[in-house]
Amino acid sequence: MRTRIWALVALLLAFGSAAHAQEASIIGTAVDETRAVLAGVSVIATDQASGRQLSAMTNARGEYRLLNVPPGTYALQAEIAGFATVILLDIELLVGQNATIPLTMKLAFELLEKCGLPPGVANIVNGGKSVVDMLIDHPDVKAISFVGSTPVARYVYARAGEHGKRAQCQGGAKNHVIVLPDADMKMTTQIIGDSAFGCAGQRCLAVSVAVTIGEAQKTFRDSITEAAASLRVGNGLDEGVQMGPVISPQSKARVESLIATGQKQGAKILLDGRNSRIPKGETGNFVKPTILDGVPATSDLTETEIFGPVLSMVHANDLDEALAFLERSPYGNQASLFTSSGAAARRFRYDAPAGNVGINIGVAAPMAYFPFSGWKDSFFGIMHAQGRDAVEFYTEKKIVVERWAKDHSRKF
Repeated sequence: MRTRIWALVALLLAFGSAAHAQEASIIGTAVDETRAVLAGVSVIATDQASGRQLSAMTNARGEYRLLNVPPGTYALQAEIAGFATVILLDIELLVGQNATIPLTMKLAFELLEKCGLPPGVANIVNGGKSVVDMLIDHPDVKAISFVGSTPVARYVYARAGEHGKRAQCQGGAKNHVIVLPDADMKMTTQIIGDSAFGCAGQRCLAVSVAVTIGEAQKTFRDSITEAAASLRVGNGLDEGVQMGPVISPQSKARVESLIATGQKQGAKILLDGRNSRIPKGETGNFVKPTILDGVPATSDLTETEIFGPVLSMVHANDLDEALAFLERSPYGNQASLFTSSGAAARRFRYDAPAGNVGINIGVAAPMAYFPFSGWKDSFFGIMHAQGRDAVEFYTEKKIVVERWAKDHSRKF
């Protein structure tokens, strides 16, 4: 059984990380690194629940319960990345069925069943806010893990704190990328385009704001606009399609409303994806790639997580000014720098005000054996998701002091 579980863990880690890495070579490394993270860990605690509409679970001894609330979008990757650690810690898993994407978790559980996971280890449950509140308040639930918007993350964290419970609550994001003039502009355009418009911009690490420096203002602006305009939008199951719809009619309306807000507040629309007409997709929730240039620092778009295929552009005279712009953001989920300068990269690694930092990377998502390290209003708590932080969060420590002397003495 242990061999089968390790095979399942390899699959889960590969599946969870492939959303960003897409390389089969990570499987062996993932298993090796996860073993290293878990080496010497004595599990006394455990239990998890997942899904936006949730519940909780307990291990066989019932010593510890963890409530886990994942996001409504990008839920599969967010969940799979945590499955491996939970299973390795011998945790029974209770996953909430998300009403927006009910087939996603159904597919995931079908795969778990095919892998030979014993009955009862992973389970699905339905519910809403009242269920979450009840579980947060329940004395048998000892910890809460959440992924979602900042207002809800703050609410869950505060409610957990009222009961003295540990919580890790991952909130919203406004991810910035700085483009220096010495960057390889062709490759930079491809990578940032994939980050901003991949998954129709509906992921917590999608680039949302590009800060250009010096001559990069014109060169990057022109290249990213041309690249975004050439993307084929349509049914994701059709061959050749590069970007699909947003998740719902409500999301489409919200994204288009924010584009209009940015325009009213002074931004220039270089590429407008509103009111898109997609062949055979007239009733779909399609918003084509949109680029707004010269977004004012006071605009709502500099702080609002759009969660759609919209890239805002601002300009800075130097790296100091660009970093100061990032520092003013209330979020600190991800920040990336595109450059060919080692000195600039070194400075950015230390000074970027974000927990996940990338150099020439569009989606700076850590592999599942590293912590997912959001800062500022992107995270509430101490121990982050994934890696050793996750092990620390899912377990409790016990220190045992013993002495087997023949005679009692005050000497040691």
